[in-house]
This record gives sequence, C-alpha cells and structure tokens, in this order.
Amino acid sequence: MISYALQLPIRLTRELSEIVHAKTLGNPLFIKEFLNSLQAEGLMYYSQKEKRWLWDIESISTRPVDDDVAAIMTRKVLRMPPDVLYALSVAACFGRRVDENILKVLCSSDQFGGVIEILQRVETDGIIQTQGTYFVFAHDLVHQAVYDLIDVDEVGELHYNIGLQLVKDISPSNFPTGKESFVAIDQINKASSSVYFTDLSFRNHLATLNLKAGERLIETAESSSALVYLQHGIRHLGRDGWEENYELCLKLYESACQACYLNGFFNRVVFYAEEIDKHTTDFMRRVKAVWILIQTLGSSGKPEMAIEKAFSALRELGEELPEGVTEADIFSTLSSTKALLSTYTKEMILNAPKLRDERKQWAIKIMDNISPFLFQINPVYLPIFGCRTVHISLSHGFCRDSWFGFLSYAHSVVSILADIDEGYRWAKIAGFIIDRFNAKSL
Repeated sequence: MISYALQLPIRLTRELSEIVHAKTLGNPLFIKEFLNSLQAEGLMYYSQKEKRWLWDIESISTRPVDDDVAAIMTRKVLRMPPDVLYALSVAACFGRRVDENILKVLCSSDQFGGVIEILQRVETDGIIQTQGTYFVFAHDLVHQAVYDLIDVDEVGELHYNIGLQLVKDISPSNFPTGKESFVAIDQINKASSSVYFTDLSFRNHLATLNLKAGERLIETAESSSALVYLQHGIRHLGRDGWEENYELCLKLYESACQACYLNGFFNRVVFYAEEIDKHTTDFMRRVKAVWILIQTLGSSGKPEMAIEKAFSALRELGEELPEGVTEADIFSTLSSTKALLSTYTKEMILNAPKLRDERKQWAIKIMDNISPFLFQINPVYLPIFGCRTVHISLSHGFCRDSWFGFLSYAHSVVSILADIDEGYRWAKIAGFIIDRFNAKSL
C-alpha cells in the first residue's frame, strides 16, 4: 500500500512500510491519517529536484502513535499470553522506556531471565519498540494499560524484587555516578509497603543509598529530585530512626533541610531543623541545620529573625559579640586590626595554615552569610564581623570563607578610615585568598 501510494518500488519503501505498519497496526484508515500527519509535520515531503517522495526515517521511527491506535494496542495487550504480559509488566515498572543495559543486569537472575528476548519478540506487534539501547512503549496509554494490569497486591512486590536485584551490587561507600544506581533505588522506593522492609540492617542500607543519591543530586543542582530520595531515606528508617541510627538520621535530615532551602520550601526547612533540634543536645551536631535556617529566615523576608538566630549561634560557638556597637568601638576595632595586619605580607597570608578548628570554621561561615542581612538592618556590625574573621584567620588558620572578612575589612577602612591604599591592598589579597581556596562560587 505504501509503495503504491508513493509510486515507488517496494525496495525503497520497505523500511518505511514496516514502521508505518507497526504504528498503525495495518489499519487503512490509520495509515492514511498517519501519512497525512507525516506530511503536515514535514517528516515526508515531495522533492521537486528528485521527482519523488522523501522522508526522515529516524524521526518517523521515534514519532509517537496516535491515541486511537494506542487504544487498539491496549486491547491487543489484553489478549497476549502470560509470559509476554509478565515481560511487559517488568518493563512497565520502569516507566514508558527502559534501558536494555539495566534489563541485562536484571535478567541475570532466574526470576527475570528471558524478559529481553520476549520484548524483542513482541516488538513486531508494535506494542513496544527499540530506540537505541531503549525499549519504548508505543504510547503512554499502552504503558499505563500494561502497568494497570499488574495486580494491586503484586505491584509493590514486583518493584521490590526488581530493586533488590539491581541494588545488591551498589555500595554506599563507592556510590556509582551512572543512572543505573538511581533507577535501582527508584524501584525499591516504589515498593512502599512496610512488609518488605522488616530487616533493620537492610533498611539502614536503603536509607544510606537514598542519602547518597540525594547528596549527589544536590551537588548537581537537582535539589527537587534530591528531596524525594532524602524523604524516602527518612521513611526507610521509620519512627525509631533517631534511636536506631542517629548519625544516618541526622545526615538525612540535614540534607533534606538543605534541599528544601534550595527549592524554596522554607516551611519545610523549619520543620526539618526543628526535628534536628529536638533530637540533638550538642550544638555542633546541629550547627549545619542552624546555618541553613539562618539563610532561610533571611531569604524569606525575615532578616531580623535571621540576625537574632545568627547571634545566638555565634554565642554557642564561643564568639562574644557586643550587644551594641558605638562609633568608638568601630574605630578601635579597625585600628587594632590595621596594626595587626601591618606585620603580615601577602606571602605570609597565602602560605598561612588552613583552619582546622570546626567551631571557628562555622563562626566565620555564619558571619559571612549573615552580612547581607546586617547590611539591611544593622550595618554597624559589618566592620566588627569583618575584623573578627580576620583575627580568627590569622590566629587559627584560613578557610574558604576567610576572603569575605578581608574584603569587608578593606571596604570598612576605605569608607570609615578613608585609607584607600590600605583598602586596595587587602581587597587584592582577598582575591588571592579566593584563588587559593577556589572559592569564587561563594
């Protein structure tokens, strides 16, 4: 029919005919509509130069089928034998498409052996097709129909068994970078029933894998997806997570707190931070959540609360800050810092040791991050914070946030002491500190 319609030899239209047949099930009405749509979309056109019809075979092969054809395919699925339905059900658990390489790992077990061969066999029926290394359902409706055929009492078990086979070789200590690890964790997470997660060590293992996945996605700026994995990790630990695995639970809540902040879910940040505060007495164990909460309060239009929280945190870290700052305090602090810095050269600064004291690291980080809010509400503290960061760096060592203290000091000596040369010198050195710690992104 295709050869006749296009007035071309069968040898030229054979591949096109096979694709069209697969997508229309050979129905003449659907074939006509399908060819018309290809012409309208520019995937098939008449070439005046070659005096014949031409087409983009790759684009046509990946073009989705129409809803009417999908409905017919859906009814066709219902008539397929049990082994074919099982293979299609396994594929449907991954979504509309699944990588054959993942199926190869799955098919190494007896339970899933032969799935790939069956999928390849039914490809000629048009239900599923290959695109590169992927098996792809012909239409969303076809995929949904296959997935819905799985008994509601069995779908969780199927996801669980698929995930169990895929995660067995994934180590949290050496978390793979490929998509396969995320696909494997997804399958386990979809087995939502607690009946599959009775073993404590296995639940801890799954929670750790979800933590690693969440951390990896935060690093790649995919915080929305990261939050999903972190919430699953918390769910795997259950109600007794804080008592049974405190360290893991703390890391999951901290990362969830961070992911919520990056997503702008500020109310959820408060929730996770309060949960950490509720289960932690040692301030250093909850300082990261406090730091995120400070940024959240400032970013959500509550700079006064952010400043209050930051000052409280700094006092917990051993930093004594004056309740009020006078002009005399500012001049005295800047002058003493200037005198101290006069004994240091650029080389001495750049070769100074790194800051190892964790309390001092967090103190500098909090002073750095609260500075934009202080600028709005109480800017007299900016020179105090800048000088304090300089003093900590000189006496305890430098970190990637030290540059901001030196830059703040440089700004203050220019704007308050009117010493342009001093300000220019230390502003340049602040840039060198950035280069040393590769902190430009901060």
